[in-house]
Amino acid sequence: NTDFHQVLCGSCWFFRIDYLDALSLKHASEIRAEASFPGMESQINPTARLANFEKETGFAVSLKASEEVRTRTALNYQIQEVNKFRRIYNEYEEVTAAEACLRKMAKLQKLMLKSQGGGKNWLLRTGLGYSDMLTRSGTSVARLLIWNCVIIFSFSLIFMLLLALHGWDTLANSAWLSLSHSIWSFIELQSGSAEFDAVVTSASRNGESAWVFCYRAVLFLEIVLAYINQGLLIALLYRRVTRRAP
Repeated sequence: NTDFHQVLCGSCWFFRIDYLDALSLKHASEIRAEASFPGMESQINPTARLANFEKETGFAVSLKASEEVRTRTALNYQIQEVNKFRRIYNEYEEVTAAEACLRKMAKLQKLMLKSQGGGKNWLLRTGLGYSDMLTRSGTSVARLLIWNCVIIFSFSLIFMLLLALHGWDTLANSAWLSLSHSIWSFIELQSGSAEFDAVVTSASRNGESAWVFCYRAVLFLEIVLAYINQGLLIALLYRRVTRRAP
């Protein structure tokens, strides 16, 4: 491997292109060999392979280019190749290995967007970061369910605070009402408690427009998050049930 790197990573950019092609072919062939033979699944280690691939990619980046150019070149190449590795693992139904590639690709894409900078990528980075955080880059149903519970509990605390501001005296009743309202609002994607709706109607009749506006804003935010999270949950569950690699 050392001679291979030294020969194909000479001063000529042509040899660096050959090196990248050879590196891609080397890893793709090894992945196919690992996944093709029965009994090899226990020896497949995608995390170590991806770390080694990232290290080997650094040999081909031109030292004459600026740091920004070198970073983008390496990231762009790695994103393309890791996606290729993921498709190979997917072809052989190696779900765990394909998920490792998916998580690596998500990290690389974040680094690429960060290297580009600028406000135009802020919304895209935020959206990708939110979904990746909740689902571990689309690979964990358990993490998404835990985050859903955290979101429901957080909104129940906000609803309880609103009830306290409205003058609700009984803490136990307000806590239970807030929790049930948050749960059913998250599940039904609409206001989930007739009793809470009665409180809102009473506040509206009494001219508490600021309180009603705050409540409706909080409820709208919870429903938006519920739409997103339930969509992610359905997609993940479908892949789990059908046993498909990402």
